[in-house]
Amino acid sequence: MLDNMVVPLPNGDVDISMLKEAVQLVNGRFETEASGNVTIDTVHQIGQSGVTYISSGSLTHSVKALDISLKIDTELALKVGRRTGRA
Repeated sequence: MLDNMVVPLPNGDVDISMLKEAVQLVNGRFETEASGNVTIDTVHQIGQSGVTYISSGSLTHSVKALDISLKIDTELALKVGRRTGRA
């Protein structure tokens, strides 16, 4: 895990020199994963560093929660089960 080795620059670009150096040190002996400061705008450039995988928390940081319930109406479930031969 090569975390936070991508340094954002004031112009919106990123410096991946530290990431490239780490990939060179690993020299293919292990799979590598870049994380930290990964966005849709920087993922291609990060991919050019030679890492095996790229992960991005920005996919989940701004997602709104979905309220899901797992309540089961047992009476209805039994009726359906009997009707379909599964109860």
